[in-house]
Amino acid sequence: MRIPARKNYREEECSQKIVGGNCSLTCKHGYRPNSDRTGPAKCVISDGGTAASWNFDDAPTCEEVTCAQVRIPEQKNYREEKCFKKSVGTVCPLTCRDGYRTNSSKTGPARCVLSDRGTTASWNFDDAPTCEGTSSIDAMR
Repeated sequence: MRIPARKNYREEECSQKIVGGNCSLTCKHGYRPNSDRTGPAKCVISDGGTAASWNFDDAPTCEEVTCAQVRIPEQKNYREEKCFKKSVGTVCPLTCRDGYRTNSSKTGPARCVLSDRGTTASWNFDDAPTCEGTSSIDAMR
């Protein structure tokens, strides 16, 4: 019996389990446990004793790893953007603050990326522009 994908667990093959048997569970890559439960799924009798199914009462629940609020590095001079709890792969657009302009060929956004272990995510600024202050002469033009 396969573990349902909707639970965000790694695909586990538990086909040899009988009623009363257990199947250990871990979260899929990009998901992390969000409860204190660490038990296995249990094979239990269901449908009035005519079928078996998995019970997840003791099993962990898994939540998607997301990026927290974008924290703009002070030296970057970007406008503060409202990018909070974004999914891995999503982007947060970046523009220069008033009094600053782009001084690079990079024009990309910050990107929410998953850590190597797959349990945390953070904002990557590799494709983001560099913003430099405009002089008062430039501002008058």
